[in-house]
Amino acid sequence: MKLGEYLRREAITQEAFAAMIGVAQNAVSKWVHGHRMPRRAVLERITEITNGSVTPNDFVSTAQIDDDDPLPRTHEGEAA
Repeated sequence: MKLGEYLRREAITQEAFAAMIGVAQNAVSKWVHGHRMPRRAVLERITEITNGSVTPNDFVSTAQIDDDDPLPRTHEGEAA
């Protein structure tokens, strides 16, 4: 289930959900709209808080990954 669907179903605002997991509301907005993907640790908290209704697989799309790990680079400096 997508995060936006979960929030609507449970009548939870982005602000309230952000407070539950300890992030800024604008981060939740970016995830809901598919602009970014949460870091791994945050994905785990989301799965836990939603009792498995929202999983890391639900975020897989063309969104950029917001992670501490840099993308591997080729010798030309482009992302691999």
